[in-house]
Amino acid sequence: VDERGAARDRTLRYVEAAAPVTLEGRLEWTAGRPPDIDWVALLDAAAAATTAFGKLKADGYGAALARVTPAREAAGTSVARGVSKSLRAERRARLRLAQTRPAIFSVRAATEGAHKTHDAPTGGALLGWAARNYADFADPFAVFHGGVRFGAAAPLAPDGSVCAPMPKLFMAPKHDPGGAIGADRIDTGKVSIGHPEETDRQYAPFEEAPFVSPTGFAVKPARGQRLRTATEDGRAAENRLFGYEHLDAAGKLEFVAVIERDCSVSDTDWERLMAAFHGRTLRLGRARGTSYGGEFECRAEPAGEETAMVPTGAKRLRVLAMSDLALADDFGAPCVEPDRTMLGLPPARFRGADSALTLRRWAPWNATLAARDVERHVIEAGSVLTFELEQPLDRDLRAHAAVGLWRETGLGRIWIAPPFLRGERGASPCFEAPRDARWEQEKERGYA
Repeated sequence: VDERGAARDRTLRYVEAAAPVTLEGRLEWTAGRPPDIDWVALLDAAAAATTAFGKLKADGYGAALARVTPAREAAGTSVARGVSKSLRAERRARLRLAQTRPAIFSVRAATEGAHKTHDAPTGGALLGWAARNYADFADPFAVFHGGVRFGAAAPLAPDGSVCAPMPKLFMAPKHDPGGAIGADRIDTGKVSIGHPEETDRQYAPFEEAPFVSPTGFAVKPARGQRLRTATEDGRAAENRLFGYEHLDAAGKLEFVAVIERDCSVSDTDWERLMAAFHGRTLRLGRARGTSYGGEFECRAEPAGEETAMVPTGAKRLRVLAMSDLALADDFGAPCVEPDRTMLGLPPARFRGADSALTLRRWAPWNATLAARDVERHVIEAGSVLTFELEQPLDRDLRAHAAVGLWRETGLGRIWIAPPFLRGERGASPCFEAPRDARWEQEKERGYA
């Protein structure tokens, strides 16, 4: 309208409005334990004093009645009922994470460049969840500073086996129109351990999927992208548009993470830690305080002990990095030049020509300190370190171990001599037979 109260020429516009509807949402206090005041009652009073929402309230739009009421805890989420007796005395536990919303787990954890995401929830994200949502530990230092290892998650293959990072030593022919994956499994006729010596074809690292199962399934979690922008005075800021790559929930994958403790963590604190995860909806990753934050339905169960052993008589050991490795030298400083003592191996010589490793560095964000942590130089997950033993292996050697720095956040997990990496250079990987159809039946009944 103009100064006379008449409609201006060519200014007619329409407004799209929502029909009367009842909306319901859920609020959670995420900053440690709730305050001493009754914050739910305060929110309810504020809602009761707000009689309209949205735009054009002066024209009669947005009239509403709002209430805030306490939400009842679902049955089975308390410490007594939520954690089974068999889990309370365990040293290791598996967290099954079913993703329901897109999530971002930054590879660089920095504001520069593209915001790429990890392909699965990280150990640091799980540690952060426990620290943020359950602070009532008898010895929090033991829980969060070395007494517990929060392992990075990995997806489950179609047959129920837990995946490992795709070895960077796997090679496949370049420009192959048919690809090297058939029926979700790696075509062992095309993929080899390292570059075959006698061939006229060009080979490149196999990168069609980031995970592989011991049974040969190639698993690739779904990814998506979204554009966002910074704002100034409620409007999009100029030249401040940036993109996010996220882990999409459309793939409906289930992830598994292993949490381990040592003798410094009491049974009581372990039980409380399990209660912080079991039966809960975990909000993990970047932007978790908004509608863009990732959500995972979590269930805890005993993991049992890892009993896999390296066969005696082995002359060569290939070590697969199951997570990023922050190896430390004799002075405790980060080192990216692997040595057999850093991995707990018997006398052996590192063979770089038969290895495949990549490096990266990043500075993770510490929400408690509101600052970036020290920059970390690591060997990336999926790297393969090959060692030639001075003498054939004549003693038992555990296949799984944790080495290096920052093991509490999931770094340092290795798998010594995995079966699919024991072949000669240029040979095809040898995978286990996939599980039978009983897995699908167990999965439908909720046991898997």
